[in-house]
Amino acid sequence: MKTLALLLCLSAPAGAANWTLDSYTKELFSVSHDLKASEESLELAKSDYLYSLASFWLPSVSLSASNTPYSSSGSPRLYFSDSRTSSSLSASLNLFNNFRDKLGLDSSRLSRDGSEVSLFSQRQSLTIEAINNYYGVLRKKQLVSVAKQSLASYEEQYLKAQQYYKEGLKSYSDVLKSELNFRSSQVSELSAEENYRNSVMSFNTSIYRDPEEPADLAEVTGTPDLSMPDLQEDLRYAMANRPDMKQARISLEQKRISRKLARIGWWPDFSVDASYSRQGVLGLGETGSPYYSVGASLSLPIGLGTFADRNSNLSASISLAQAERSLLEKELAVKTEIISAWHSRALALKSYEVSKMSADLSAQNLAIVKEKYSQGRASMIELADAQSDEQDSQTSLANAYFDLLLNRISYDKTVGRQVWH
Repeated sequence: MKTLALLLCLSAPAGAANWTLDSYTKELFSVSHDLKASEESLELAKSDYLYSLASFWLPSVSLSASNTPYSSSGSPRLYFSDSRTSSSLSASLNLFNNFRDKLGLDSSRLSRDGSEVSLFSQRQSLTIEAINNYYGVLRKKQLVSVAKQSLASYEEQYLKAQQYYKEGLKSYSDVLKSELNFRSSQVSELSAEENYRNSVMSFNTSIYRDPEEPADLAEVTGTPDLSMPDLQEDLRYAMANRPDMKQARISLEQKRISRKLARIGWWPDFSVDASYSRQGVLGLGETGSPYYSVGASLSLPIGLGTFADRNSNLSASISLAQAERSLLEKELAVKTEIISAWHSRALALKSYEVSKMSADLSAQNLAIVKEKYSQGRASMIELADAQSDEQDSQTSLANAYFDLLLNRISYDKTVGRQVWH
């Protein structure tokens, strides 16, 4: 959640803009069918748990009333009278049934918890999609700017080479080389424009807008987070809070409940029930004395059914053992993933640092080579190399900057921190 807040600050608009990261994320949430399905599943799971909870604690109550206004044997046949009216109230409550109700309630609670985790995961994925789409457009837009600047530089040098050739200061080979660089830069600019248009179309279609709809996005401002996270703390956090770890533990608990139910099938079936009934309620019909009862029943499983119970118990035990092994494998996989993501974060930070240095050095070198070329102390090949290095370094810096932004949010998602708000 803190990471997304930082990204929202970085994308705060300097002026009016159609979209901010916050508004785009909210729009993506509002149109997502998968998110809606997850919310509906959670609503159903909560309703099912509420029903299980009520069934566990509350008795079943029935109130009924009847009247016979018409009878072929009566005189008169159509007649409304209290003597033809009856009513009753009954209630029953299971006091014990070999813990099946308690296990069913626990299973319902786990299903509800699992639906909550699924909804959390869906929101996490949608937030990452929104951030990738949003910063993907800004990245491609920045690369278009780099391509345009490079094209302007190549065009300027092409015009100078023509002028120097006319003045007899440079050879025709320099003119041809500078023209080749200029034309290649035109192609690079067109390619950057095409990539930008494709990113805008992806941005639009993800929220069901027309692909060619213009997208005015708030620019990125501020400084990205340059800190390194605490690996050991994040490992502990992930073991407790990552959605897939939670789901694995929920699945394990469900398997344990299934094994308990299977073992109960081997036990004698013992149940205790309480009931209450009364005739003539609400002043309708003849009033009778209330009837109370507590009944107990015991049945012993014998015969072929015991073999089926044995198979059920064996299957539940095997499923539980498999779930325990899966949880151990999941823990190792999550630790490996987080350690890898931590090193990826370190690499992203170093890449950004080097890219900033390289861009600065390349710009200085290009200025020096341009001056030397104008004085006749540098060749066209040296100038072309300097221009190419400067364009590559600016492109690398733009990519490294957005990679750093995306890497942080991706790392937090990997650890299991909430990235939406």
